[in-house]
Amino acid sequence: MDLNEFDDSKKINDKIDKFVLSNNLTLQDAQGIKHLFITDMRRVWGEKLQKIQEEIFSAVRNVLRVICEKNH
Repeated sequence: MDLNEFDDSKKINDKIDKFVLSNNLTLQDAQGIKHLFITDMRRVWGEKLQKIQEEIFSAVRNVLRVICEKNH
C-alpha cells in the first residue's frame, strides 16, 4: 500500500480505497484500515513531539544552570 507519513489525508484515503477495491475488501475494512493508520501516525507524531519537548526542556535547564552559575 505504499503509505507514508508525508501523504496528506486525501492521498492516504485514496491509496487505502484503491487497496480495498483491488483486494475485494468491504467498506468496513477500508474504514478500519484508515482508522488504524491515522491512529498509528498520531502515536508516532506524539512520540516525536514528546522527545522534542524533552530535548528543549533539557537544553533550557542547562542554559539556566550555566546562567545561574555565572551569576554566583
